[in-house]
Amino acid sequence: MFGFLMFMSGPQSLCVGFTYVGTCDVHRLLEGSETILGAPFGKVPGCNIKEKRKLRLQQPFDAVQTLFTNEGFVATQDSSEIVMMPSGHLYVIVSSGNFGLRWSCSGDAADTTRVFQSLQNLLECFPELKRSALGYTAAMSYIESTFM
Repeated sequence: MFGFLMFMSGPQSLCVGFTYVGTCDVHRLLEGSETILGAPFGKVPGCNIKEKRKLRLQQPFDAVQTLFTNEGFVATQDSSEIVMMPSGHLYVIVSSGNFGLRWSCSGDAADTTRVFQSLQNLLECFPELKRSALGYTAAMSYIESTFM
């Protein structure tokens, strides 16, 4: 979970969701660029992650950008920068031909609580994430047995 992972996108890509298992994520691009829009989960309209994600995908991009600018942050990254993405946020990531490294990290007790809540919401809304090979249930079990 906390090792380096490589990631890449096609010429143009759009992703709406959480970081892997809801933890803090660090992105270091080696090629390409990306714009990351992040807003605290509670500031994004919708009753759960599935609805929040669906509503963002249906909105015009300028409305999404306004929401995230007012309630969260917008960061543009190229290969000369590193971006840290906090836990407990919904993300919209717009990529252009990127290739890079990402890794998860953890902070304090409040961060652990946000990760746990994010995992609960993700597993309730997307039961397919419970497959053991994906690591979501193992992360949930670890946090629950170690910190809760």
